[in-house]
Amino acid sequence: MQLIKSKRNKVTIGLFLAASALLISARPVLADDSDSVSFKGKEVFVSSTPVSFSFPFATNQTVAEGRLTHFGHYTLTGLTVINVMLASATATSTMTFANGDMLFLTSTGYALQPFTLKETVGSYTVTGGTGRFEGATGGWTFVDHFDFAVNAGAPVNPYSAVLKGSFSFPDLEEEDEE
Repeated sequence: MQLIKSKRNKVTIGLFLAASALLISARPVLADDSDSVSFKGKEVFVSSTPVSFSFPFATNQTVAEGRLTHFGHYTLTGLTVINVMLASATATSTMTFANGDMLFLTSTGYALQPFTLKETVGSYTVTGGTGRFEGATGGWTFVDHFDFAVNAGAPVNPYSAVLKGSFSFPDLEEEDEE
């Protein structure tokens, strides 16, 4: 019986060491984010216009403004669909920067429990872009702080948000070689 345990331990240790060696050798590739730019930002509510309500979904057109480190001022416009039963939301948005470059985005988020809190969290994913953002990938997380509780029924509920994430850009050297 001791021999079986010993062989099993040797196989387990061998597999662990092999997997560790593979991860260590792949680490430079996984960590190579030379084309990645990390950023932080802040965003504030500008307006929200109700578009439709079909229980349990409320749809709003939202406009916000903000600033990202390394990228500057932007205006965000988007269509947000809120599931009022689950206190969750999805959105499709466009972020337009001062020079006209755009990022196309999708997002998901939810209200923190209990619903009487004035905070939501979620993430944005880049689905495309124009100008300096053409071919960009990446995303960020956000934390929204609302003026009123998310279930208060306020017709307008201004917010401010804190953003943190990164963008990756296509390798520009490949384009230069063409």
